[in-house]
Amino acid sequence: MRTFIRTVLFTLVSIVLIVSLSCSGSQNSNKQSSQGETPKLARWVAQYRSPASLTQQVNLGFFYYSSISVVSPSVVFVAGDVPGPKGDEDRINVVLRTTDGGRTWTEKTVEQPGMVIPRLNSICFVSPEVGWAVGVDLADNGLLLKTTDAGETWLVSRIGVNQIPMTIFFADSDTGWMGGATSAPGDDEGSAGGPSIILGTT
Repeated sequence: MRTFIRTVLFTLVSIVLIVSLSCSGSQNSNKQSSQGETPKLARWVAQYRSPASLTQQVNLGFFYYSSISVVSPSVVFVAGDVPGPKGDEDRINVVLRTTDGGRTWTEKTVEQPGMVIPRLNSICFVSPEVGWAVGVDLADNGLLLKTTDAGETWLVSRIGVNQIPMTIFFADSDTGWMGGATSAPGDDEGSAGGPSIILGTT
């Protein structure tokens, strides 16, 4: 019986020791490799700069790329807003697209007759052709935009609730969600519309 108890205790101690050593070894592996080398950090490379930032005398901090939708390693869409032709206070929306993994980009502005769209807050594509974006008009009315031709043309509609759409995501061509926000009471940037909401569609 004593031999059995000693065997069990020896086995338990061995397991605890092995687990303890493997845990401490894996925690230190993030700091240095077994050869004493520090692992390399991720490296980010600039891929695009708006042509307007090269020709206009404007602060580069006023170029906003607020949302990215990655369809595949080669097809990526980006939405945001940049200074308009009248200066920093004047804003225009922008949609960027690459089909070669970021080596080249096209930049377009979504234009709608009778409507000015100063900014796009979020973008989501479910395929290289079909996607949605959300933004606002000059009066901060929420807008939903849809394209079926990779952003060449867009159908624009107002969302119909007192919310500024901040983010959009579609799981497929029918099922999607939109996150809204409202201004705080007394805020000059819009009227308070109650609590922020999440909208969904099927």
